[in-house]
Amino acid sequence: MGKQEVIDYLFEKVRALENKLKDLDSQITTLSKERDSVARAYDSYRYTLESENQYVSQGMTVDIVQGIIQPYNFSDLPIHRATEIILKEFTRGMTSAELTQEIIKRGKIMTGPNSVTIVNNSLRRFPKLFKKEGSKWMLIIKDGETIAA
Repeated sequence: MGKQEVIDYLFEKVRALENKLKDLDSQITTLSKERDSVARAYDSYRYTLESENQYVSQGMTVDIVQGIIQPYNFSDLPIHRATEIILKEFTRGMTSAELTQEIIKRGKIMTGPNSVTIVNNSLRRFPKLFKKEGSKWMLIIKDGETIAA
């Protein structure tokens, strides 16, 4: 095999591998979009199941894996989810300090002088779910339902 034949062979291999990489990148993009879509649907359905379940008013949730009912574990919930549950239970607006105190009381570990600020800033990131009237946070309810965050 001559020098030019080796170079041509290598160029052919490089082009084939470039095409394979483009195909794989395209598949990765497609699968990533599909994964995001499935993850959003999963989160939405699980959220709805937990949030609108009759046991929510009793501070309970369904463990989907085991199919049993158990109390919410606030230590595992993000602040906005914990706040949503609390506001649904209290059915009134609450200040950031009241919410922080209730979240901590229910098992969320939040220490330091900035806990109230952390709760306040967390809720500000969800303007479709919470609104602040004066010093009190309210849950936005539309057609009897909260808007999933």
